[in-house]
Amino acid sequence: MYSRRHAGNEAYTTVQDSKERVAGFFTKYVDGWLLGDIRYCSPQEKNLSFTVATLVLNAVDFFASLYEGKDGKGEAFSLFLSKYMPSYVAIDADIKMYKTLRCGLVHQYFPKEHHGITWNAPAEHLKKVGGCYKLNAQSLATDLEQAIAAYKSDLDRDESLQVKFARRMRSVISADDFDGLLFGDGNAGHSATVEVFHNLFSEPARTR
Repeated sequence: MYSRRHAGNEAYTTVQDSKERVAGFFTKYVDGWLLGDIRYCSPQEKNLSFTVATLVLNAVDFFASLYEGKDGKGEAFSLFLSKYMPSYVAIDADIKMYKTLRCGLVHQYFPKEHHGITWNAPAEHLKKVGGCYKLNAQSLATDLEQAIAAYKSDLDRDESLQVKFARRMRSVISADDFDGLLFGDGNAGHSATVEVFHNLFSEPARTR
């Protein structure tokens, strides 16, 4: 059960008393699905550079929203990079990775402005050639794992991050969002991901 605190007139929920829920989220969703899929794709012989990069950048986007406690899009994305993936800060300042790489891959399955994603070419990672950056997919994946581990370590002991985490997760599984994601247009009628969020973070906690 979450504890309730108040900031002005706003009631918010912390995860201080809900460590099992958070542990379950990281075990099932993060390690089992999100990172599990990336780990499966990264060693493949076939060039899956765009696939891995899309997964990684979407993961950064999601964890940025947890870090900020809201869907901050590009701004939160940059803040998360600055805190947990500092080697990307200079590139992000130059080309805005959220718009150029994340949105390019998600919406057109191709980086914008001719930037490139390489496969098994770590020596080319973060290099700028002819005005365009190259990011190696496997290096991105490794850096994401390290970033998530660092964020999780901070989350375990930083109450302000716990509040933001809880606020964001509650918004993901709010009644309207939950129904919309389960049964809304474009959905096959069931979302296992949202169901996991709902089971872990809705109040009251479900009896096991």
